[in-house]
Amino acid sequence: MLLVALCISWTPVAISQQPAPARLLEWAYRDPGRLVRSADSRTALVAVGALAALGTVSLLDRDITHSASRGYNGAFKQYLDATNHLGERIVLVPVTGLLGVSLLTDNARFQDAAFTSFQSAGMASVLILGVKAVVGRHRPDETDSPFVFSPFSGETSFPSGHTTLVTAVLVPWALYYNHPIVWGLVAAGVGGTAMARIAMRRHWASDVLAGGLVGTSMAIGLARLHRTDAPPGHSLRIGASMSGLALIVHF
Repeated sequence: MLLVALCISWTPVAISQQPAPARLLEWAYRDPGRLVRSADSRTALVAVGALAALGTVSLLDRDITHSASRGYNGAFKQYLDATNHLGERIVLVPVTGLLGVSLLTDNARFQDAAFTSFQSAGMASVLILGVKAVVGRHRPDETDSPFVFSPFSGETSFPSGHTTLVTAVLVPWALYYNHPIVWGLVAAGVGGTAMARIAMRRHWASDVLAGGLVGTSMAIGLARLHRTDAPPGHSLRIGASMSGLALIVHF
């Protein structure tokens, strides 16, 4: 036992995690470049599939908008109105508050989930601002045709900012706390926001699909980067005192 204790005490068996401020600050300035460098052939394949899906859905944009508008009433309307607020910029206030609360704890998973949610929302929002400006798609409440584009005109229908934001904020929590109930809540929030934007004639269906793809991709990409920096899921160490020895295994 003494030989085992000696070996354990001198052998590094786990990587100690950085304190939260240092870890999160490092992610903040490193992650944009790391996301670009992590792109590979699978990324290109996913992008091609996403473009094909967007092209297909855009052919159905007008019919989907008309159907959603007709069903926009009663209890369903109340649900959509409530979830629509999840995609507004004010949601960044509680997101920032959760990040601040997480820093007051020693729960690394809580800290990482809160930071990934905050960072994903910020980076995804900046990305779509550029896309909106370039594409210049007209909104459904301005035209009955989903194929009216005026690049650099100030038209901002594509992609949906509300859907991008709510997806980027909520998906990281489901990735870090992988449970059917969490995924169900995320689906209810994202789905309600997306449907609300269509029913209110603020976006075409392909707009909200694009926003959801951007937000989800950003959340998954950042969570994957952060998890590669995490320490192993277990550690083994020896504790000693005047009264004896303790072998501590942490999972």
